[in-house]
Amino acid sequence: MLTVRRLALVLAVALVTGSAVAADAPHLPWGPTGWQALWSMPADVEDPDHPGDLHYGVSGEALAVSTSRGAVTVHDPLTGRRRHTIPADPGSPAPIAGLGVASGTIVVSREAPGVAGYVVSGYELATGAPLWRRTVTAASSAGPVVGLSVMVTEGGVTVLDRQADPATLTTFDLRTGRQTTRTTRPPRCRLQGGATSRTIMLLSSCPGDRVELASVDPRTLRPHWTRSLPRSLSLPSQDQADAPPTLGLTTGADGYVYVEAGGDQAFYSPEGLRLSTAREAVEQRPPARGTEPERWSQPLLLGSPPRISDRGFLDVSARWPLPAFLISLDTVTGRLGGLPVDTPLSRAFLVGTAPGLAFVYDKVGWIIAYKAAYGPATARAPFGDVPMADWPDACALLTGRDVSLAGDGYRPNPGSRTLAGVTTPRPPACDWIPPTDDRAVVSLTVDWVFGSPAAARKAFATEVARIKRNGVYDPAYETSHAMTHTPPSPMGPLDESVVVAGPVLVRLRSTSRRAVRLLTPLLQRNLLARYEPGAGVPGDRPRHVRWSFPADGSVDDDLVLAGRTVYAGSADGNVYALDAASGAARWSHQTGGDVSSTSVSGGAVYAHNSTGRIVSLDAASGRLRWSRRVAGSNGVVLAAGTVYACGDNSEIVALDAATGRPRWRARLGGDVRFATPSVAGGTVHVGSADGTLYALDAASGRRRWRFRADGGTGFLPPVPSGATVYVPSRTGHLHALDRATGKPRWSFRAGARITAGPVVSGGAVYVGGGDGALHKLAAATGRTSWDFAPGGGDGIHGGLVVARGTVYLHHVNGLLYALDAASGGRRWSFPAGDSVMSRPAVAHGVVYAGNVEGRVHALDAATGTTRWTFRTSGQVRTTPVVAGGLVYVGSTTGEVSAIPAAGG
Repeated sequence: MLTVRRLALVLAVALVTGSAVAADAPHLPWGPTGWQALWSMPADVEDPDHPGDLHYGVSGEALAVSTSRGAVTVHDPLTGRRRHTIPADPGSPAPIAGLGVASGTIVVSREAPGVAGYVVSGYELATGAPLWRRTVTAASSAGPVVGLSVMVTEGGVTVLDRQADPATLTTFDLRTGRQTTRTTRPPRCRLQGGATSRTIMLLSSCPGDRVELASVDPRTLRPHWTRSLPRSLSLPSQDQADAPPTLGLTTGADGYVYVEAGGDQAFYSPEGLRLSTAREAVEQRPPARGTEPERWSQPLLLGSPPRISDRGFLDVSARWPLPAFLISLDTVTGRLGGLPVDTPLSRAFLVGTAPGLAFVYDKVGWIIAYKAAYGPATARAPFGDVPMADWPDACALLTGRDVSLAGDGYRPNPGSRTLAGVTTPRPPACDWIPPTDDRAVVSLTVDWVFGSPAAARKAFATEVARIKRNGVYDPAYETSHAMTHTPPSPMGPLDESVVVAGPVLVRLRSTSRRAVRLLTPLLQRNLLARYEPGAGVPGDRPRHVRWSFPADGSVDDDLVLAGRTVYAGSADGNVYALDAASGAARWSHQTGGDVSSTSVSGGAVYAHNSTGRIVSLDAASGRLRWSRRVAGSNGVVLAAGTVYACGDNSEIVALDAATGRPRWRARLGGDVRFATPSVAGGTVHVGSADGTLYALDAASGRRRWRFRADGGTGFLPPVPSGATVYVPSRTGHLHALDRATGKPRWSFRAGARITAGPVVSGGAVYVGGGDGALHKLAAATGRTSWDFAPGGGDGIHGGLVVARGTVYLHHVNGLLYALDAASGGRRWSFPAGDSVMSRPAVAHGVVYAGNVEGRVHALDAATGTTRWTFRTSGQVRTTPVVAGGLVYVGSTTGEVSAIPAAGG
């Protein structure tokens, strides 16, 4: 087996050979040309995406990695083979805080309970046998000392401690743990420490705006050299004149250093030579013709190809291109250069390096070892294994006819990119621009062209794993080649599809969810035709659903099924009419605000939006019949040819449903902006924030009577039933009033504010409170028949349904309960998830319930056993509508789905 020392010798010989080749062929200098995956292994972490418990030590001798149980696994750096495991320390069960490998020794730091420091232990690298153990005091990463506090080098274990001012440095022998030397740093200085394989690097900011970088011999703690950073650059900006400069220190194992201090960013050699500023390192161009081997440091950074940001700082966090780049420093000129690895940047960070090796964690739970490839420097390609000339034109991946599905008049706007000084010959990005500003731009980017289809599939799988773990994704549109999701965006709603075919990974983005859903299958088909001809094209129809329709805004309001049409109101301002069988859009109408309620009656659709506008549309064509704004209105009710809406100035307005003309207005005594009226028997009942319930004549608006309750009555609508109207109040009271006169018949007080119901069924009234208790009351007398209080939550939310002798309710403890309506006994319960915001639906012996986790559950009504579960792309806040063998639901990502009732 090739040992590390032999590998280093081979690399050295390669460089020498490169010099000889260069002498014979001066146009072919030798240098690194790429990174090849050598091996990979799973990391034992609790949360792969946020591996705060992952610690590691790297050298040419070994890779040491912590486990979630406090052990340390030791691996061969060339093969990944596990050599042995250092078990958790029974005398110090605290979590591991740091690892180091040097000179045949593994050093493990564990948190010391009750002590501002660590328990530091030394182990024999070859066997894992313990060598020594001691407790040290050391500064944490907070306060005046940042960065490493326990630093492991070939010269010993050096501890940086700032329990008191001034800070101290203490070095302990690697093999015995015995203290060898100690020194005190200047007082009142902020320090950041880092370790190379042989030295300690200290970056300090002291009084008088003195910022210094020092290389310290760990054996003697005497400085090899000290460099003062340029005063004009290290000082903070004028608006931060009273604050010390921000310190940043990145050290490479081979001694090269990247320093950030205030406005100064620079690279230093192991000998203290200032090689370049960040701007010089980025903007410096390689020589056109070289005759000497290129000499590059071990990778110092991992990120996107380096550039200078608009603020003048080094930036390695750009979104494009997809892969992470291992970034090294030309040790002669100070120029930065990077070569890609097959791990997406969003999923990667640098674990460490050794000669010719780099170790990367991919945030899916794996550590990947990469080996440097060497060859003629002319082969060094910033775009990886595929020449840029072979990259596709992003604007050719969709045709104008394709994009016309998102709307007419789109035109392509190609975008070229520059990477490491190389400008792309074909645009890897393309923005399809709409003809008007009120429509969304559609953006397409070629993230990367890999050296093989297998590498592209690996990157795609990594992206999919990340999306499924943390993102809001759409399982209905997932195929073997595409994943659609809604990434977080500070700019507002955004939808994105990641598509792979052959060696190419492409990203499609738009603020229009509908555009992304429509164009993704076409992009997938076009890419497969180009890169995998003859391959089967995944079906266009979403999986597990009969159909799925994408709106561009949340669908929170209950869907309405009338005839063969599903009507949906969306936060994008549209009312959509969809064919109930196919999901095809029959028409849509823009209302100018988030649609909050939709109803259908007499061949017309009535919609209310967030601006207070009420529109009436022809149900067949979507033609506008009339539009009227009721300022401050929150909820509307349609009854007997009249639309009722509560608004500003304590007014309720009655509009003719056919023409939109006002029939009457009535000014009430309290705030009714958040009230929803109830209409029955020619009477309109509306509650106000001051606790008054008003009964108005439905034809004229004349007040018939009023009732004053204790606490507001406008938050839940009153419920008329027979000759009684039931009125909940904020104080937890439920009042039963004579519907004709308003006289009280009885009153019941729950233990907390009423949050569910009242529901009237079978001579009983069911009401739930914020204390988590459900009460069954006799409708005639208010006498309590039974109470159900499961505990473990703070209320009953998401609606209350009584059907066929069973009460279904969702409790804040996350359970959906089925209770015997006669006795209140529990028949079954189901973990439906927290924060259900819609009522369950019961049909044909099945209970359908949605939740904010995006799942729709179909449960046997008699037993509660799961028949199927379907996951949507967002929260389900609509009550499922069941008809014609389909279950219709909307989601907060704008998806309207029709799920087969027989199985989702």
